[in-house]
Amino acid sequence: MEATVWISLAGLSATVAASGIGFYFSQKSQRSPLRQELYKKQVEYLTEFVVLATRLQMLAAGYKTETMSFKNGSEAEQVWESIAEQLRDITQRAGLVLPAAAYSTMTAYRAAQHDFEDALIAKKDLAQPLRTLTGAMSHVFMVGREVLGADNLSSESIRLHSSKGYENMNRIGATALGKVHEALWNRGKTHPK
Repeated sequence: MEATVWISLAGLSATVAASGIGFYFSQKSQRSPLRQELYKKQVEYLTEFVVLATRLQMLAAGYKTETMSFKNGSEAEQVWESIAEQLRDITQRAGLVLPAAAYSTMTAYRAAQHDFEDALIAKKDLAQPLRTLTGAMSHVFMVGREVLGADNLSSESIRLHSSKGYENMNRIGATALGKVHEALWNRGKTHPK
């Protein structure tokens, strides 16, 4: 073969390689905004769900301690129904963008919510349904943190700003969580009915 053929083949090969690399990076740059939007939606839905589920937990604790009553048409019953409807809607939207494990925990929470409501309407003891509801809420919360990578991102941030890392945050966290837990479980006990 002549030298011009070799030069033509080398030029053609380089053009194909450059085109392939360009195509790869072009596709990658187009997917990056989609990933960012997906992550943004995941954060939005998980945050909305946790906030509403926390409100429902507060109502459930009030029903258990009988500081609130679940009578047909009462304000408390209407608030419960409104929050339950919002949780249903968020769960359905989140099912499109969350991993299956996170979506499953949300549906498990909603099942526990229905069990609590059934026990409430039947005027049964609410201790076990409330524990199940609380456990399902914790599960959603922890799986949500995993999906969002909160621990990894937080760990990097803490290492940047503190030489002791998680240790100081763990002491603060345990104390704060203890106070929140005590406030939730003792709600209504210190106030006369």
